[in-house]
This record gives sequence, structure tokens and C-alpha cells, in this order.
Amino acid sequence: GWLLGLCEGIVVGLWVTAVNFAAYPGFGSGFVTLLLSCLQQFGLARHNPKGARLVTVVMGLMYAVLLMVVAAVLLSTVPSEESDWSAFCPGCRTYEVPFKEPTGITGLGLPCEGRFATGPGGRPLSLGDFALLSATAYESSRTMEAVLRKYFPNWSIRYSRIASNIPSQDVSAAGLAALGDWTTFFEYADDANTTSVFTIRGTDSALDVLN
Repeated sequence: GWLLGLCEGIVVGLWVTAVNFAAYPGFGSGFVTLLLSCLQQFGLARHNPKGARLVTVVMGLMYAVLLMVVAAVLLSTVPSEESDWSAFCPGCRTYEVPFKEPTGITGLGLPCEGRFATGPGGRPLSLGDFALLSATAYESSRTMEAVLRKYFPNWSIRYSRIASNIPSQDVSAAGLAALGDWTTFFEYADDANTTSVFTIRGTDSALDVLN
């Protein structure tokens, strides 16, 4: 069995080395592959108690570094509501570029030109409008109203739930459950209150990535 495994490892190593030489002839990757294959086959594959201890120490250091990174992220995370940054740059000059297909036929097609009906007296919404509303959920509380006034006149924020604003002193069952809920969402509605759109803020910060 050991002889068959040795032969199999040598054949596989030579085959991978040949493939690297053929695919990347000028980069020397074939020599690197041959070196690593020889190290694995004739040296690193042997059991070494000292090597096992080294692996344990390295893994411990990696976990320690991971804990420090998590702690740094938790201590330095700043909610989006505390920033004035805006992806829409309210007040800036914008340019509209008309779409035109190579064949000369104008139009964006049904997916983009289709409209979704709203309440009485409201203007219909397109897929682009829903995309803008979705992106608005990532604005801060200082810039969100300006974005709505620019792109959706007469629309306002009717309800908002921001994870960073959950009261930590609430010790009730509902309050403790809310502390473990990092959901942030907003409800936008027109002035007649006949149409509402809910937008959910997804992954926005390093803290969201860890969660």
C-alpha cells in the first residue's frame, strides 16, 4: 500500500508540474510546483511531533489575532446615522444619458419602462425607483430626507427602526429580544399616505459582516 501511494504521489506531482510548464511557460510556476511536490512527498508528509506542536502554537496565535480583530471592529464601529456621507450627493449636478440601442431603436425595454401602480393621485414607480429607494436605506438620518425630497417629492419617512438606537436599559422580554436583533428598516410613504414602500438595510458595516 505504501509503495502504491508513493508512486501515485510522484505521478500526480509530475503531471501537475507538466501542466504548469505548459500553461505558464515564462513564469517559472512549474519549478515552484515541482519544489512543493518534492517537499510534500519526501519531507513534509512525515509525522513530526515537533511540527504538530508548532501547528498548535500557530493556530493559537491565529485565534488570538482573530479575537483582537473582532474586538477592534466592535469598539470602532460607527453607525451610518452618525455620518453625513451620501451616495447621492444632494445638490450636485447630474446628467441624464439617453439610452439608444446599436440598431437605432430607442427605449429601455419593458423591464425598465414598466411601471407599478400606486395609490390614487400618485405617480407610478419603476424598477429604477425601487432601486433608488433601496439605496436610500443606507443614507444617514441627516441625508435621507434630502434624498427623498430630490428624487421622490412629497414622500417622507413614516417609520424607521435603527438597530443602533435600540434602548439598552429595557430589561423586558421584548427589549432583551430586540438587543439581539440588528435589523434596520424604513417605511417611506407619499403625502396622501396611499402608498408605502419598506426598505431594509442589509450589510452596511464591518459589524454587520461579523453578525
